[in-house]
Amino acid sequence: MSGNNGVLRWNYGLPSIGTCRETIEGGNHFRWFMQHTRKAGTAIFLAVSLEQGLSKAHSVAPNGYNLGRDNVVELATKSGGIEWEGNRFNATVQWIEAGRLLNATSHNINHPDVAPPNGTTIDGRVAVLYVHTIQRNYGDESVVSRATTPDIVFQARLAFAVMAIAVGWTL
Repeated sequence: MSGNNGVLRWNYGLPSIGTCRETIEGGNHFRWFMQHTRKAGTAIFLAVSLEQGLSKAHSVAPNGYNLGRDNVVELATKSGGIEWEGNRFNATVQWIEAGRLLNATSHNINHPDVAPPNGTTIDGRVAVLYVHTIQRNYGDESVVSRATTPDIVFQARLAFAVMAIAVGWTL
């Protein structure tokens, strides 16, 4: 990851060719933006979409913004956490209902045609994910974290990258 923003795509567990397969078959994309302040720490904002395969012009799937978000939340909060190279993380989610941060709307949203019948392109719900470090691999030894709050010492960039890789995303 370089800079404070980027795009990730599903790699089907095959990092070297997976994003090519994703273009053909479809899958999740997300764009991310990182913000860091001394007072509040680091936050990573994600804009997620479920994309269709090449036969459908690799466009956003019907209801694709909501389905993409829900898929990322499901993967990040799965029971037992996410493990990568001896590091284990889990995430909890706090849902912010429509009308607080985003409205349920199709106005000024790319691809408004993906709205479900009689619905809106986005449902306005926002998922706030809190990443927790369960276990860290420090080479020859692993340390189990007993903290019940997010590990603020652990760099958010690494946690984000590890979660992205562990759930099948490619930078």
